Amino acid sequence: MFDPSKTAILIEQSKQGDKRANEQLAEYVYPTLLSWAHGRIPRTLDSLIDTSDVVQETLVKGMNKLNDFQSLRPGSFLAYLRRIFINTINEKLRSEKATQSLEEAQMQQSKLILKDDIDELVIYEEALLKLTQSEQDIIILRVEFGMSFNEIAGALEKNSEDAARMQFNRALAKLLKYIRL
Repeated sequence: MFDPSKTAILIEQSKQGDKRANEQLAEYVYPTLLSWAHGRIPRTLDSLIDTSDVVQETLVKGMNKLNDFQSLRPGSFLAYLRRIFINTINEKLRSEKATQSLEEAQMQQSKLILKDDIDELVIYEEALLKLTQSEQDIIILRVEFGMSFNEIAGALEKNSEDAARMQFNRALAKLLKYIRL
C-alpha cells in the first residue's frame, strides 16, 4: 500500500540534503510509477524504448527538480511524476518525429475506467486541467493509479473512505460535464 505521508517525509529529508532519503524516495515510488506506466508507451515508440527506462528517466528528472517541487498535499508527488512521465514521452515522440501524440496513442491502449465516455484522451486531459488541483489529484489517484478510496483518504488527508468517495464522485461528475461541453 502506497503511503503518501512516508513520501512527504522522504521528500522533506531529501530537500534537506539527505542522500539516503533521496534514494529511499526513488525506490519507494518506483514500483507504483512503473505499474501505472505499463501500457502507456505509444506503439510508435514501444519497440524503441522500455517502460522501465522511461520510468527511471522520469524519476531522475523528478529527483533532480525535487527542490522546485512544492507539495500542496500528501498525494501530489505521484501527479507530479505522472506529468514528468507524459512530458518525457512527448519529448521522445518529437525526437522520433512520430505523428501520434501521447494522448492519441494512449487512447488506444488506455485502461482508464472512463475510456468508453471519452472520444480521445486529449479531451480528458483538457477537462482534467479545468478542475481544481484537489479534484485533479483525486481523479488521478483513483482512475490512473487505481488507489482504493481508503488509500485516497490517507493520501489526501480525508476524514474517511466515504469522504474520499464523495469527493471523487463530485470531481468525476464535474470532469464528465467538461468532457461533454
